[in-house]
Amino acid sequence: MEEGLFEVLNAGETEQYVMSLKPSKIEELGTEGWLQKHGYMQKLHQQAVLEASEHREEVVKEFMSTYDKVPVLVHDAICISVWREKVLPEILKIEDDPKDTFLVYSVLFHEATSVSLLETVLFHSDSCEALGDTAVDLLDYCMPLLFQVANGFKKSDESTLTKDAIKEQEALISFNVGIRCISVLHYLIESMDSLPLAVTSRMYTHHDVPLLLVHLLENHPWERDNPKICGQKLKFIDGRWVQVSGEDLLKLTRVEGQVWLALRQLLLRESCARNYEFSEFRKSQLQKVLRYMTDPLLDQLSPLIDLKQFLCQLQISSGSSTLRRPLILEVIPEIRRGFLNGGSGKWQKIARAQSKVLFHKDQEAVLRMAQSLSSAYNLEVLERLGGEEPKCARCGKPGLKRCSRCKIERYCGR
Repeated sequence: MEEGLFEVLNAGETEQYVMSLKPSKIEELGTEGWLQKHGYMQKLHQQAVLEASEHREEVVKEFMSTYDKVPVLVHDAICISVWREKVLPEILKIEDDPKDTFLVYSVLFHEATSVSLLETVLFHSDSCEALGDTAVDLLDYCMPLLFQVANGFKKSDESTLTKDAIKEQEALISFNVGIRCISVLHYLIESMDSLPLAVTSRMYTHHDVPLLLVHLLENHPWERDNPKICGQKLKFIDGRWVQVSGEDLLKLTRVEGQVWLALRQLLLRESCARNYEFSEFRKSQLQKVLRYMTDPLLDQLSPLIDLKQFLCQLQISSGSSTLRRPLILEVIPEIRRGFLNGGSGKWQKIARAQSKVLFHKDQEAVLRMAQSLSSAYNLEVLERLGGEEPKCARCGKPGLKRCSRCKIERYCGR
């Protein structure tokens, strides 16, 4: 390892943490043992982002593939999504105005951590191959989140009730996870030839991903009006809304670029001709994106020139294409089904048991569990991952010293 490199985990710790990862169970969410695992995954995610952003050897990715732990990330993301859907609403019926929400937020954030780590490691095709049959589960997990993202982020009315704050946080995390699922979907499409055939079949026929991508491009949920300043635009960049103006309005965000490239790869690859029937309805929907393919866009993303030519040819072609789909023995997504079958008829019972774990901890236990996570949410690590130099709270100059009281504000002097 190069001397002087900033590390969250060294290679030995990384290997140990990766080996310790095991699929979560709904019943154990929020317990002290599970919280330790959440802390491990959070540190692995931070280390993986550091390695990727600084172009180092990606040790986390290598260990995740070597020890076959990539499917664990898919399992955990689906676990929390089922918990959000089936258990959390029942818990909020039992606890109308809970006081301590630390553990609930930790459970919700675990889904974001799992998907964020997936997004980082799946950039490499060998990690996509390591998914195996769970690639089908991952694709089915992404779809409802992408539809939710396509409808845009809607901030609810302000409320003083804690349960409303929890719902607001759930919606915000779901939107962030959905945005990351765009990257995940793009990586799956790039590696489609090395994934189970069921992934290709479900993308083209079951989910009709090309039309979903058109829907995303039409609604552009990564861009919205600033609710506080009339006439100002916001773009969702690196997990937060950033005010943009002038030439920046025409600049592609990373997410928007991935949607365009994913659509290009789906429509121009050979498997499209074998699996996708261009009905008149589909042709009319696909041609909607032609209006967005302007010169500024093509200058920034030149591979889209091929896509534009393809869509123009599709526009003048007559009739619907017919095809004979190959016989495929499909892999059925099992992870979500397993959670639903295991909890069928027992969601209220699970919620009652978990409400005691999540909301009825004594203050000493909550403090102990919060301290166990303190290193995973180290402020200095998060600042470094954010990529922005800390600023002095008074003058805006580089803030080299942290406030000794709050430990958050930065100052250029004492």
